[in-house]
Amino acid sequence: DAEDTTAAQNAEIFAWLAQQNALRDPDQSHPTVVLIDGQTSFWEAARATIPGEHVTEILDLLHAAGYVWEAANLVHPTEQAAQQAARRDLEHILKGRVGRVIASLRQQAKKLTKAQRETLERIANYFETHRHRMAYDAYLAAGLPIATGVIEGACRCLVKDRMERAGMRWIVSGAQSMLALRGITLSGLWDDFVAFRIREDLRLRYGQATANADSYHALAA
Repeated sequence: DAEDTTAAQNAEIFAWLAQQNALRDPDQSHPTVVLIDGQTSFWEAARATIPGEHVTEILDLLHAAGYVWEAANLVHPTEQAAQQAARRDLEHILKGRVGRVIASLRQQAKKLTKAQRETLERIANYFETHRHRMAYDAYLAAGLPIATGVIEGACRCLVKDRMERAGMRWIVSGAQSMLALRGITLSGLWDDFVAFRIREDLRLRYGQATANADSYHALAA
């Protein structure tokens, strides 16, 4: 969340992300997706650290949906009408018709009070600013993600569910070791990892020939 990070922390986080991206795609020949919300400082940090013609910036759909619902509830007096309007606009956005939504918002703003008009203009301007990041029809056709929920869920499953239990305190090295083991376990690679660790231990103790032997389980016992 933007409220939880400073500019210095943003720079550090995105520098690490850029490093990880470079390790996975050193020649920048594969597409990189930058999928975040509308916080300006995040986009600036991403552009400063993860440049390249293969980078695709995508506005989190659920973040955009929040603005759609805000506008619908502002314009329409009943819950049913607001729901219908929000669903219609979300369908337009998913089909790549962001311009139609922006034009509709600005047209409706003319009929509202000054305060309501300013709110609707703010929402329309927000969509205009991020319009180039809202080609959701093209993203879906290319198989790209359009929301961060699955990523946030993975972070919760990998990190929060294990590392933030009652009374837990971690040092960095211990946390990194635990997360590495948890990642292996959740990926279903625990047996392969144990076999690898045994082979490596035997190699260091007795040489490569012993490590390659089928009898390493007996030796380890």
